[in-house]
Amino acid sequence: MRAQVLEDTVMARQLGGLGLIVSTAMGRDCISVRMYRSYPDSVAGFGKNALPIHLNSRLLMTLSMALHFAGHTLPWLLPVPGGRVLRAASVLERLTVNLIAGRRRPPIWPRACWARSRRCWPCPCIFGP
Repeated sequence: MRAQVLEDTVMARQLGGLGLIVSTAMGRDCISVRMYRSYPDSVAGFGKNALPIHLNSRLLMTLSMALHFAGHTLPWLLPVPGGRVLRAASVLERLTVNLIAGRRRPPIWPRACWARSRRCWPCPCIFGP
């Protein structure tokens, strides 16, 4: 499974094929998941998927990287036409992703909450002690 591209998606398909219901739930402050143990592990994990996600095309991957750089970095560094709109869109995109994913705090806080409470439900970080 580890060698698969997007192994979480492959696992969900296998579980669905067995007739099990697979869904996504937000753990908020009661649960957190660490995908990688270290920075080198994260580089290896994302690197494993980079080319296959771009249809094994280095050209497509390079164009995608250039587009992301142009849209998310250049407007902060250079006076580009429509720079204010691009900067606002970049910040709005990050805020929207955080809102959808339920990220309201830095990732270390939920673990500190768990260590303090020693229980999950009802989570004292959400409902109080």
